[in-house]
Amino acid sequence: ATFLGTAARTVGVATSNMPQVTLPQPPTVLPPVLHLGQTVTNGVTENVQYLWRTEPYQIQSSRSLFTIEDDDDSESEEDEEDCSFVDDDDDEAESMSKSTITSSKQESWMLRGQNLLYIAVLVNVSLVQARASITSIERYWMIVMLLNLAMWMLVVKEETPKSPLTASSSKRVNVEKEGGAKKKTKKSGTSAPKKHKTKKEKKVQFKPMAGTSAMRLEQTTDVPVNAENNVRFSGWRSVSGSLLSVRSHGYLSTKQKIPSPGELYECIQFDLFESPNRVPDVSSRVQLPKVQFDDHVDGEEKRWHSPDLFVVSLSLPTEAPKLGRPEADGCCTTVTMYFRMTQKTRDILRHISSPDYNPANDKYVTDDVQKNIVNGVKLFEEWCRRAPTDPKFQSRFKFIPNATNMVEIGMPSWIMKYNGKPVLIKRNLQTGFLYRHAETNCMEFDISLHAFPYLAKQALAYMHENFFHKLIGTFGFVIEGRAEDELPEVVIGLAQVCYPNPSDAVQSQDFFSPTSPKSFTLDDDTTNQTSTTTTTVMTTHANEDTQPSALAS
Repeated sequence: ATFLGTAARTVGVATSNMPQVTLPQPPTVLPPVLHLGQTVTNGVTENVQYLWRTEPYQIQSSRSLFTIEDDDDSESEEDEEDCSFVDDDDDEAESMSKSTITSSKQESWMLRGQNLLYIAVLVNVSLVQARASITSIERYWMIVMLLNLAMWMLVVKEETPKSPLTASSSKRVNVEKEGGAKKKTKKSGTSAPKKHKTKKEKKVQFKPMAGTSAMRLEQTTDVPVNAENNVRFSGWRSVSGSLLSVRSHGYLSTKQKIPSPGELYECIQFDLFESPNRVPDVSSRVQLPKVQFDDHVDGEEKRWHSPDLFVVSLSLPTEAPKLGRPEADGCCTTVTMYFRMTQKTRDILRHISSPDYNPANDKYVTDDVQKNIVNGVKLFEEWCRRAPTDPKFQSRFKFIPNATNMVEIGMPSWIMKYNGKPVLIKRNLQTGFLYRHAETNCMEFDISLHAFPYLAKQALAYMHENFFHKLIGTFGFVIEGRAEDELPEVVIGLAQVCYPNPSDAVQSQDFFSPTSPKSFTLDDDTTNQTSTTTTTVMTTHANEDTQPSALAS
């Protein structure tokens, strides 16, 4: 009745059957501030609901409710003098901070990469066709329909944040909880004691041992089944570098290739698993095998840049490419190989890095120039030295895939013609990524084929579905030699995978779980795995070593 009476007087409408209502006069004294749903009647506070009155949304300073600590555990003197906070429940405080700061997401339709170019071309072609005098009405509407269909196929739905506010992983929020309410206590003789945290608390993340997702075989006919748990895995073998053809000495004039005179590293572990997305920097996620040499002397200064452990991780797309699907990532099979430097390579590196080294009297140079691996060792050492800061030199890294039984399994000819052809990995931040693990003397180079051309990804998806379980494939890697003193090329390392059935492949979420079956286990007294790994991503500038960026080719 109050609402109707007010509305009637406002618009000047008089009705005979409407009850007379007397509006309350505004008080001369301001009433006390009330919360939503409270009123005062005759001095008594009552809970009622007013739809037209809401409690204002307030944004308070972080000093009134929260104390946000920086990455370092030091506190400012101003905070010490102002107030203190007690952290009674870290988990509840962190969950509260995440729900307060983290922004929600919304789905948006977008045009990415070349799809925007395709749309522009289609629109212009459609306009030209529609403007032509020979275009009939039926053809005009056909063009409109096809243009809209193409636009629908090219747009991609992605999640985008509604607000720029995000929860920072480097901040911690400490909230005092007392009697079920969080409150701020002034420093006094009765103030609650403060918890001092001198070290960062980090969650321990499980790291599987490298090589436990695949089983090493002696022969290709061996069955990769673990007798302890009767689980079948993908099988692999360590093979000789002579299986792959590389550039010979004099290739610049003769264009002839020869079997590799050897290999600089030997494969000691192998992982194969499938994942919904590319897994970068596998070396930081696993327990790396410990590498030791008989000639190692404690305190010896290392004069070369080549790592003791070299890791190569391949990301092979397993989905057929489609218009509108993101090209940079997707479902894939990850093949990771762990290579240990051979003793011969180590001896050559120690010899050529000696202050009194004389190339004219090199004892490791053989009479047969085609069997000389010294030039290959020098080239790889130069690559390890220059690749972190020279993307052009890093782009000389070559990947050589080679299958030995394509004819027997009936591989299509349009795929067979690329067998054994080397592929340069040279597109920055798209196809190759270089990482360094200083504490374990390890370097990793990741190769992603997600950015490869349409035909290559179509072939990989077709092989994954129809031929992987029947295939014997070899993966080799080499630095491309472009001068006579860099030839003949020498394979850095290679490994052979035997009949990798996708149904036997370990899933990434299982591989990085402590409950997943392993292809082998190590005793506590004979373990050759390391427990921690510190990763430094190589950057394009030597003076930006602290920035988490990657250089890729």
